[in-house]
Amino acid sequence: MKIFMTEFNFREALKAAIDQLRSEGVPNGFIELHNSGYISSREVKDNIFRHCVSDNSFTGLIQKIEKHPESWVRDIAEDLKDTLQRIRDRITDLDEIERSSPLKPGARIFLTGGYEHPEPWWLAGRDGYWGTFVRFAPASEGAMPIAFVKLDQEIHRIEAVGTRHEGVCALLRLTGVAAKWESSGTVTIHVVQEFPQDVATFYDEHPFGTELEWGATYQLKTLAHET
Repeated sequence: MKIFMTEFNFREALKAAIDQLRSEGVPNGFIELHNSGYISSREVKDNIFRHCVSDNSFTGLIQKIEKHPESWVRDIAEDLKDTLQRIRDRITDLDEIERSSPLKPGARIFLTGGYEHPEPWWLAGRDGYWGTFVRFAPASEGAMPIAFVKLDQEIHRIEAVGTRHEGVCALLRLTGVAAKWESSGTVTIHVVQEFPQDVATFYDEHPFGTELEWGATYQLKTLAHET
């Protein structure tokens, strides 16, 4: 049964689960969120893969959840093994991605809510935001590049805790396990007034909890018709 939780409390619970995974190497917080009806088993798996701090901790975590009493958790261990190989096989060369991805400079992109919350606070009742894809920017070694999108309208939102999100420049980072840049997908969004010169430093200075949304959806105009 789903236990009622405000969006603020959900984000706090998610952050606590990430901190626990990073410090203790256990996914108990994610499992509790799943069993309370707030995230799917896929999201548990995605978060484990995104937030493990090293290959050794990732391997150790797989060994732990292989012995978990709940079968759906044990199934995640097998999925993570398969996903790890797909990640190793994934092409992250920037030139190749620019050639093969449907995201080209000038492409129209629609940003809307994802699976984080049924009515994302940052949309304030609207369907989403349109923008124009500018370019890819290299991220850390072995990671997919970041997409720079110039929004048609400035986003200006202030969270209950006082965190400000304002700007017309959106940085999109893929969030799905083994995800690649296609016609649509799930992304983490940060908004700023100007695109950063050093993307790696930007993300070092903007850890989890500073994003506008970590599970937003992007779609190319061919899939989301502009009106």
